[in-house]
Amino acid sequence: MDYQVKNKIEDIVKGCINNDRKSQKILFDTYAGRLMSLSYRYMGNEDDANEVLQEGFIKIFNKLSTYNFTVDIWFWMKRIIVNLAIDKLRERKRKRKITLSDQDSMFKTTDHDEIYDFELQGDQQRVTKLMLEAVAKLSPAYRIVFNMYVIEEYSHAEIANELGISEGTSKSNYFKAKANLRKSLKNKIEFVY
Repeated sequence: MDYQVKNKIEDIVKGCINNDRKSQKILFDTYAGRLMSLSYRYMGNEDDANEVLQEGFIKIFNKLSTYNFTVDIWFWMKRIIVNLAIDKLRERKRKRKITLSDQDSMFKTTDHDEIYDFELQGDQQRVTKLMLEAVAKLSPAYRIVFNMYVIEEYSHAEIANELGISEGTSKSNYFKAKANLRKSLKNKIEFVY
């Protein structure tokens, strides 16, 4: 990050800490779109994603005084949103008895299903939209692990520790998520193996 950008961010953060509405608006306007996409990937629907985003920004504004500028502000805020989304999904799990194991009633894989790593081709906006929709339709267990492993780049050991599941369950959920995504996108996107 260059010196001017870092100074501008420091000024915005200091303004937010001093409850300057203009600084808060700038911070929100700058990052809300990306954080909403992140929240949506975890929550799977717009209403829940908006709730996480709103609560996340309240937390961000309340905790800005603890931000120490040693990491990029984006990564710091992203961590808050991801943790909040995971907490919300855990709360939902407790209330509805949703499991974070490898069970999924929507999709079933069999031993002969092949799971490939793949590249996507086609209009990038269309592909991205289709992928986000497909990820949102995954079960909470599959969606969380997929997001944490692919998007957030957690290891399976870190995912297991964070979610209170075994490393094997994390791996299983990831591979089944990939298989389910492949199935749901089969006739919509051209896959290159």
